[in-house]
Amino acid sequence: MPLEADRKKAVEQILLARDKAGDPIEVVRFLKAWFESLKAWEAQETFERAFSENRMCVRMAPPDMKRGASQSKATHNAEGPTGKNVMIRYHLGSVADHQNPENFGAGEADLANFAAGATASRKNELGLHDVSAVLMSAGKTITEQLFNKENRQPLFIPIPHEEDLQLLYQIEQVAKADRSGPIHDFYVWARARITRIKYGDEADMTTGFLETTDADGGSHYRYGDATEGGKTVDSALLNQRRRNALEYRSKVLTGKPVDNNEVTLKIRQHAGIFPLAGAPGPLGPPALDFKLPKGYFYLARLDGKPGGIVNEAGKLVPVHTFLG
Repeated sequence: MPLEADRKKAVEQILLARDKAGDPIEVVRFLKAWFESLKAWEAQETFERAFSENRMCVRMAPPDMKRGASQSKATHNAEGPTGKNVMIRYHLGSVADHQNPENFGAGEADLANFAAGATASRKNELGLHDVSAVLMSAGKTITEQLFNKENRQPLFIPIPHEEDLQLLYQIEQVAKADRSGPIHDFYVWARARITRIKYGDEADMTTGFLETTDADGGSHYRYGDATEGGKTVDSALLNQRRRNALEYRSKVLTGKPVDNNEVTLKIRQHAGIFPLAGAPGPLGPPALDFKLPKGYFYLARLDGKPGGIVNEAGKLVPVHTFLG
């Protein structure tokens, strides 16, 4: 597979860079090849492939809200609740903004000069914060893994393989060691284009927003660093949840009967048809031109085009199955 081969070469190069034994320009050449292979693979993503490989995430998102609409959540700091709210945009209509790299400080640029597209991130300004989701298990039905919330609709979001997330983490560590170098420029550009898990746990993490203040007095909000009850999450637990995210197949999908498989997602640009909004059966006209029975999910792209139909096992079902 091109992705596997390019990933292997990129890993070799970034490890050399970590040990200060590689030419940064040459390293970035291999990182670019890996990224392009990742996006080519991503463009071929299907619901069935991601679900069967335990890479599909689902969040119950507020639907029917216009693109610029927003909501708010309470914030906390090290002392407890701040009494202030953070503006968030995590409804279906906002996903396109989560997928726009320019909103995260990495606009379109000549691939030979990633820094050319660098701008100030608008994440806080636009409320494009991380979101909670469930990492789905292929061993359960889709319905078993949906949290029933009023006025919410399933949003299905696949994530890359563990190996690609681990490589991105290695790139991040090298990039932070030299913020003026080409590897850092590549990292800023790439991270705005790769959907990934930040935190993960087999249990419900009861996550909330932690407010921090920078040297200039500006406020920043970190989702998952505080609890809903207003307490700062212990740094050791945060580190564990970060490690879980990099090994999600065994650290989040533990298979325990009472697991929640909760993750926090950074939704970013996707090369294929995802994310997909889901509508569970039974459905009929005028929503569709045919009757969709219970036990099936009609999938819609966020541009309104059909995204297919899947059954409870995450397998694609031809539309003609339900006609006539």
